[in-house]
Amino acid sequence: MALLGRGWDSYAVIVDLNDTHRPNAATRAVLEREVLALSPRPSRFCVVLGGNPLLRAAARFISGSVFGPEFKVFATMTEAIEEANGRAASR
Repeated sequence: MALLGRGWDSYAVIVDLNDTHRPNAATRAVLEREVLALSPRPSRFCVVLGGNPLLRAAARFISGSVFGPEFKVFATMTEAIEEANGRAASR
């Protein structure tokens, strides 16, 4: 995964977690290590979590400190794609 953005000036990552279950500690550690190893860093890291406002708030709180301001949480894939394409600001 560390080679994901090589050769591009900028790129976005979209992760759809709508139909997932909470990963165990070992899986979370691997995911965090892989995401932090991305070089260059994605300009946007968009996570789709569906309509659960408590889950979205928890994800922002926990992951925002790890991944920085490029980390954003969305209810729908359409919103995440708009953000990844840089169109969210023009709405």
